[in-house]
Amino acid sequence: VRVFTLTGDLVASIEVQDVVGDLRIAMGDVDGDGKDELVTSQGVGSEPYVSIYEFDGNRVGHFPTYDLTMDRGVYVTTVPYKGRDVIVTGTGNGAGPHVRIFNNIGALVSQFFAYDKTLRDGVRVAGWQPLAGGRSLIVTSGYTLGESVLRLHTVTGELADESTDMSPFTDRVTIGAGI
Repeated sequence: VRVFTLTGDLVASIEVQDVVGDLRIAMGDVDGDGKDELVTSQGVGSEPYVSIYEFDGNRVGHFPTYDLTMDRGVYVTTVPYKGRDVIVTGTGNGAGPHVRIFNNIGALVSQFFAYDKTLRDGVRVAGWQPLAGGRSLIVTSGYTLGESVLRLHTVTGELADESTDMSPFTDRVTIGAGI
């Protein structure tokens, strides 16, 4: 993984370990040292682990986010919470819409189902802080009752808002949000 500034200058080149299939990445200051770390997860067919890397390439964290039998892939993002970024995970297609939030050493901070827990369409996640220093939100993308749905949740899982006006999309949308 290569990390660049907005002007195209190379910041880091990190050799990610144990990659099987597609790689999903996020960045955030998950250890509270004032510098971002690279947070990775993987797609379908891999174990549901998250890894954390410093920009020097050193892997400083590696932990399971769901039961090890869950092989539907993990979506990952970060969001500020109580003075540092936390790691937010969502499940891939074939798993329930289970969102889990962890600190940098893998301790569970919070968890919730973003949609009906009996659904097996997974849930995509993005972190968003609409105003500097404001409340952090988790954006979720799911597919329920025949339509795409975007929801905003607090880190503790409280539903803050939702939208089903996703036309012309007929399936869930891939999301990314800025902080």
